[in-house]
Amino acid sequence: MLLLLLTLSFAVQDSGAFVVRLGNDTLSLEQYTRTATQLRGEYVIRTPRSLHRIYTADLNPDGTVRRWELVTHNIGGGPGPMETKVSVEFSGDTAVMLYPRGVIAR
Repeated sequence: MLLLLLTLSFAVQDSGAFVVRLGNDTLSLEQYTRTATQLRGEYVIRTPRSLHRIYTADLNPDGTVRRWELVTHNIGGGPGPMETKVSVEFSGDTAVMLYPRGVIAR
């Protein structure tokens, strides 16, 4: 029985969700899940335009970030691409960012 409980405790994930409001306006919604090897979340934001973003951080055994990726979906139909992907690879004291041509930082 103790072995089963220990096994279950290692399988548990940390997770949470947030709602950001200004008065009665909901500005954004976010949810995330963290395991021993990855942090993954997504959020929807309304301002300055409606976007859906998914972020993923792949973790090293010590909990530091090995790779980070952000995928942005333009759900508001505004100007710009419908989807963009940006990633950063970390190694020692170096970070290499892959930022496709035509992507505008926001």
